[in-house]
Amino acid sequence: MTQFVSFSQHPTDPNTILGGTQDNGSPATAAAQSSTSWLNVNSGDGGYNEINPNNPTEWFTANTDVSIQRCASGIACHAQDFAVIIDNSTLAGDSGAFYTPYILDPQNSGELLVGTCRVWRGTTTGTGFAVLSPNFETGTGRCSGREVNLVRSLAAGGNPDSNNFSNVIYAATDGSGPLSPGGGHLWVSTNAAGGAGTWTDRTGGINPGSFPISGVAIDSSITTGQTAYVTIMGFHVSHVWKTTDAGQSWSDFSPGLPDSPANAVVVDSTSSPATIYVGTDVGVFSSSTVTPNWTELGPAPISGMAGYLPNVAVTALRLFNFGGSKKLRASTYGRGIWEFTLGPDFQVSFSSNSLTAFVGQTAVFNGTLTALNGYASRVDLSCAAPKPPICSVSLTSWTPPPDTQFTVTAGGPAADYTFTLHAAGTDSTTVTHDFPLTLHVVDFNLTAPSPSSITANRPNSSGPVNFQVTAAGSFSAAVDLSCSGLPAGAACNFLPSSTVFPTSANPVSVTLTISTATGTPAGTFPLTISASTSGINKSQSLSLAVSANADYTLVISNPSVSASATSSATFNGTLTAFNGYNSSVNLSCGPGAPPTCTPTPSIVTPTSGVVFTVVASSNLAQNYSFNIVGQGSDPSAITRSRLVTFNSSFDFAFTNGSSAQTTKAGLSANYNLDAAPLGGNFPNPVTLSCTGLPARSTCSFNPAQVNSGSGDTAIILTIATNAPIPASARLSGNLGLALYALCLPGLLIVAGLKRGGLQRRIPRSTTYFPFLLLAMVLLMIGLLPACGGGGGGGEGGGQPGTPPGSYTVMVTAKSGSLTHTASVALTVR
Repeated sequence: MTQFVSFSQHPTDPNTILGGTQDNGSPATAAAQSSTSWLNVNSGDGGYNEINPNNPTEWFTANTDVSIQRCASGIACHAQDFAVIIDNSTLAGDSGAFYTPYILDPQNSGELLVGTCRVWRGTTTGTGFAVLSPNFETGTGRCSGREVNLVRSLAAGGNPDSNNFSNVIYAATDGSGPLSPGGGHLWVSTNAAGGAGTWTDRTGGINPGSFPISGVAIDSSITTGQTAYVTIMGFHVSHVWKTTDAGQSWSDFSPGLPDSPANAVVVDSTSSPATIYVGTDVGVFSSSTVTPNWTELGPAPISGMAGYLPNVAVTALRLFNFGGSKKLRASTYGRGIWEFTLGPDFQVSFSSNSLTAFVGQTAVFNGTLTALNGYASRVDLSCAAPKPPICSVSLTSWTPPPDTQFTVTAGGPAADYTFTLHAAGTDSTTVTHDFPLTLHVVDFNLTAPSPSSITANRPNSSGPVNFQVTAAGSFSAAVDLSCSGLPAGAACNFLPSSTVFPTSANPVSVTLTISTATGTPAGTFPLTISASTSGINKSQSLSLAVSANADYTLVISNPSVSASATSSATFNGTLTAFNGYNSSVNLSCGPGAPPTCTPTPSIVTPTSGVVFTVVASSNLAQNYSFNIVGQGSDPSAITRSRLVTFNSSFDFAFTNGSSAQTTKAGLSANYNLDAAPLGGNFPNPVTLSCTGLPARSTCSFNPAQVNSGSGDTAIILTIATNAPIPASARLSGNLGLALYALCLPGLLIVAGLKRGGLQRRIPRSTTYFPFLLLAMVLLMIGLLPACGGGGGGGEGGGQPGTPPGSYTVMVTAKSGSLTHTASVALTVR
C-alpha cells in the first residue's frame, strides 16, 4: 500500500482527500466514503499539500526542496494544471528540507507560511513573500538546505493582527538525535508581523536528545494561541509537551504513552473538554487536554475485532468535522489513509456513484446505510437540487439498526447530472451527509437517409446514400451499423466504416452503397438501416429497386497516372457487358483532358471483359482531371464514365550537338550543348559541371548557367588543355637571366673604374688595368654554373602538359531535383 508523507481534506465533503506519496506523486479521491480508488492529480515526488478551506477547489501540492504548485480545479486537476507558485527564487534563494513544509494561515487562507531554516509569509498566488524569522541555525543569512535546524513543522493561530494574519507562529526544527546534538528546537513569535527580533527559542529542556520536533498543534478553543502541544520523535524521551504561555514554560504530557516516536498531533477544540490526538510509530492515542490520560483509538490488533489501525508509523493526522460528522484521519507510512469516526454517526455508501443511462431509461444507484458508534436516530433521505427530472429514493427515512440497503432511481433528457443524496439525521447535532452522485444520460440516433430510395442494376452497385450517426450528452461508445431486408446476393457497404464513434460535438457522416450480384432478383425491397450499441437499437428505412436491364460497366484499373511533359502515360480499362448487352461502345476523353488523349481501340463491343487503353500526354507541365467516357450505340445511348487524373510534370532535355573533337595539347575544343525545358520555361536555374576531364585540363560554359524563367538555351562548352614545357627551354631561360645578372655588376665595376672611382686609389699606369679586367671576366664565367639552375635538380626537368589520348567527358545539368547528363568525346594529340 501507499506511503503517505501528508494529506489534506475538503472542509465539508468527507469524500474528497488529497495526498502526497513520495515517488508516487500526489493522488486524490472524491469518493473516500465508498471507494478505495484514487487518481493521481500531480506527478513527481509528492510532499506536503493543502486544500483551501474557504475555496475548496484551490489545491496545493509540492515536490522536493522548495517547489509548491497550485491548481484551481479541485479533483479535476491534472499534472499539467499545476503551476509552480513558489520556488527557491521566491524565497530569496533559500533551500529547504527534502520536503519543505508549509501551511495555509488559519486566520487568512489566502496566505501561505513556508519553512526553510526560517519562516516566510506570502500570498497563495506566490507573490509578496517576506521573511518573518531569523535563520534558526546561524541567526542570519540564506538557507542552504544543509542545516540541521531546517523547519520540520509549523503551526499558527491566536488573535489576528491588523492584516487579519495569525499573530502567533510556532516553528519546530529537525534534529539528528543525541549523537549529533544541536537540532530539534522550537521557535515562537507572538507578534509575527514584528520581524525576526520577535522570535524566541522556547525549546528549554523539552528535547535534551536533539530529536526532531515532529509536530505542533494549537488549542484554538483558547483564542490567544498560546496553548499548544508539541510531539518529539526518538526513544527514551518524553514525547508530548504542553505549554499555555507560548513556550515560556512546559509540562510533560507524555505519561501513559508508549516509548515510541511521536510523529503527528492534532487537537479537537470543539469537544468539551478539548481532546488531543497523537500519531506514533505504534498507533494513534487520545487524551483529554486537562490531564494526560492516553487511550489507543480503535480495537487492539490482537482483539480480533475489525477496525484497528495496522502496526505502522503514522505520518499525519487531521480532523474532519462538518454536518455533525466528526472523523479522525491518519496517513501512514506504507498502509494508506485510515479514518476513525468520533461519536455516534452514520455512513452512506454506494456500490457506484457514477452511472450512465440512455434517454428513456433510468439508472439505479445501490446504496447502504450503516450506523456507527451506536447511532440510533431516524435519518431522512432525499435527492438534493440540482437533481435530474427523475430522482426518487426507495427509502425516505431509516432508523438504525440494522444496516439497510436502498436505491436511488434517476433519469431525464440527455445531459450530465451531478447531484447529491441528502441524508439528514434527527439527532441533537443533526448529523448530515451529502453523498455526490453523477448520472450521464446519453443517446444516439440516425438521420434520415438521403435519398430515401435508390436503384441498382444488377450486378452493379447502387448510387450513394448519405446519413449521419449523431450523439447526445456525453455519449462516447462505438455504434455498429448494419442492413436488413436485403435481397439475395446484395450487401451493404458503409464508409468510413460499419463501426463509428460519434459524440455530441462530432457526428459521423456515413455513405452507404448497396452492391448486387448476377443472381440478385429484380424487384423493389424495403430495407432497414440499423445502428446499435449496448443493446440499444436505432433504425431508418430505405427502399432499394433492383433492375436487370442490359448494360455494361467501364472500369479503369489505374485511375491516376503521371508522365513528364512531352511523354505519355497509359490508362488501362475494361468494358464488361451484363444482362445481354451487345451494342458497341464509343470511347472518348471528356472535357479537361490533356491535348493528346487517345483510346485504343476507340470502339469496343463489350463482352465478359474487353480491355482497352487510353494514352495521355501533354507539352505542358500541368494536372488534368477528366472522365474517360463510354457511350453505347444502343437506342438509349447508355453512357458510363470514370474520373481519372493525369499529372504532366516538368522536365528538360539536355543534348550535345557536336561530334567528337580532336585538339593538340595547349589548345581548346568547343562543343554545342542545348538545354530545352519540357512543359514551360525553367522554374529553377540550371547549373552545369564536368566529370571525366583529362589531367591538366579545364572546362567552362557560356553561359555559366541557365537562369530560371529561360526557355530553350544554347550552351557552348569549352575544354582547355595545357601544352608541355621542355626542360631545355627552362635552362636556356635561366642561363640568360644568370648572365644578365652577373654581367651587370661587372659592367658597373668597369664603368666605375672608367669614371675614376678606383683610379684615385690605383696608380695611373696602363700596366695594371688590362690584368684587372681579365680577372673580373674569369670570375663571372666561374659563377655562371651556380646561377644557371641546371644540373637536373628542382624544376630543371620541365612541366608535362595534358596527356594525349581519347576521353569521354560527362557534362551534368541540374535544375531543382532534376538531373540530366550528356557526353562529349575529346582526343588530345
